[in-house]
Amino acid sequence: MPALCRQNNKSLEAAINVVWLDRITRLWHNQAMRLYHLNFILIIGTTAAVLGAGIILSRKEIDERVPVDRSFVRECAMELNNELVRLDNIYHNDLLQLTALGAAATNAPKRKELKDAGSFLAGVCRYDFFFKNSGIAPEYIIIDSPAGIISPEVVLQSSDNYIVFPNDIALNREQLFPKSGKPEQNEGWVLPRNGRFAVFWSRLTENTVLAFLLDMQKIGRAASDYLKPKIAVWYAPIRAGGGLHRLEGPGGAFLAGIERVPKREPDFIVPMPTHIGTWQILSWDTHKPRVVYDPVRLAVSGTLSVILFAFGLILFLQQRRAQKTAAQRVSFVNRVSHELGTPLTNMLLNLELGMEAMQEQPKAVRHRFNLVAEETRRLARLVRNVLTFSRRERGKLKINPVSCVPDEVIDDVLCQFEPSLARAGIAVERRLSTSETIICDADALAQIVSNLVSNVEKYAATGKWLCVESFLHGSLLTIRVADKGPGIPLQGRERMFHPFERIDNAIHNGATGAGLGLAIARDLARMMGGNLIVIDADKGAVFELKVPVNK
Repeated sequence: MPALCRQNNKSLEAAINVVWLDRITRLWHNQAMRLYHLNFILIIGTTAAVLGAGIILSRKEIDERVPVDRSFVRECAMELNNELVRLDNIYHNDLLQLTALGAAATNAPKRKELKDAGSFLAGVCRYDFFFKNSGIAPEYIIIDSPAGIISPEVVLQSSDNYIVFPNDIALNREQLFPKSGKPEQNEGWVLPRNGRFAVFWSRLTENTVLAFLLDMQKIGRAASDYLKPKIAVWYAPIRAGGGLHRLEGPGGAFLAGIERVPKREPDFIVPMPTHIGTWQILSWDTHKPRVVYDPVRLAVSGTLSVILFAFGLILFLQQRRAQKTAAQRVSFVNRVSHELGTPLTNMLLNLELGMEAMQEQPKAVRHRFNLVAEETRRLARLVRNVLTFSRRERGKLKINPVSCVPDEVIDDVLCQFEPSLARAGIAVERRLSTSETIICDADALAQIVSNLVSNVEKYAATGKWLCVESFLHGSLLTIRVADKGPGIPLQGRERMFHPFERIDNAIHNGATGAGLGLAIARDLARMMGGNLIVIDADKGAVFELKVPVNK
């Protein structure tokens, strides 16, 4: 038995030494890894930056313009312009014929004949009769009103009283009806600047003028529809020659060529304006970008890149050797930590078998075996904390939710501590009210509660009281572990959750431990989606664990 106790004490001492060795080697490893990655980033980033800056500074883009042959464009424009002039004259003559009918429209039947004749001519919206005598109100005949569009009014205004609404079209009274002498013009156009309507006026008599309100959009569309078969023939040579060309009707309507217009301005434009609209051919030259590099700047940047890369590579190789050394040390500590778990399991098993076989042995022997079992459990908790801390440091600590009853998990932990708590004279008070089944990591929950109870045993035994409280509010599980010990200073409440930290030597005087319990407990709580904190208490310390759970 003494040999077994000595072996147990040696295992405990080894576990504590493993903690500090793990801490030292982990710091070494982390430092080496940081320098390793930093050097790698600096080598690649600096080299790439110098080389990239040299390429950018030496790069120059030249835009070469390649003119295209536009002989077919000019031929098409000539044919189209001749046809547009012919259509313009035909439309003008049609308006004059309507003017002749308007001069004879002195009664209702003649007015109806004038209206019917206007409905056959594209774009005629309304006739307006204006008279020299300002006392006679103008007359109008509506031919066609565009759907959804408010047609402008044609008004007669004097130069000295020129007030026109924005959408109206004004005719000059002095031009149509001069105060003295004969009129100089018998007809005229008022073409739209931004709108779609125009006015053609023609003199019926010296005292009467007939004005036509014309929808230029309809006129242009009718003319374009009429010209489409001819445009297909005239534009065929341009299409066969390739290139960027576009034929547009009034208002920029697409007729032939490319549909998507380049973002740059056309290099060649052939406008064909007429009274019935403006057609145009747009043409773009071919632009070919060519990239050239300054050889001097390239040579300088390349040389600097090679020098920086060579210097960085030497530093990188040195840090790589240091990183391998740190990794080997960490691997050694992890292997030692895992090896400690096997003999502890065997010790627990043999002790339980021995206790079952010693039914008739003296009570003193049983008591000694209980002490060995208790110390073995303490060592097992220490090793479990070491392994959990090691997994956390390596980023391999995971949560495994299962079905469990929180009160049963807490009760199992308290049962493990019953002998040591009773020997220390600590009364245990249970306020457990979470007897329903939930989904959470039972092992993590047990390890958190075990570490909190262990701290009470080590550092708050003078209070002779331990209270464990649990309750479930919705989907939030709360567990509180309270004592009446010396308490925890306010300034040390956060620092105590750091690994290997001790906040007060007086409180920890004579107590053993690696300083990992609270750090591991908070990490596990946060990995479960909750947190572990210290709350205010009149006496002693109260730790509160809150974690979300599923039912």
